[in-house]
Amino acid sequence: MTERDDKRSGSGCAIGLVLAVLFLPAPYVLSIGPVAWLMGNETTWWSEAFYYPLDQFAAHSKTFRDALGWYLELWV
Repeated sequence: MTERDDKRSGSGCAIGLVLAVLFLPAPYVLSIGPVAWLMGNETTWWSEAFYYPLDQFAAHSKTFRDALGWYLELWV
């Protein structure tokens, strides 16, 4: 393998990492709606633990809390 090939694979890895960091939070945040719909009024320890970061973010940001509440109302 040449030095140029090594540089390309390194930059491809970096681009992939940046894309993952940018786009993976969206499915995580959006997944709370279908989970709330499936679970109805019940909560379990795993759902509370899994969505704990969103709960904490909503506790500290009125804008996020309002947006999350609006989104959850679409599902429940």
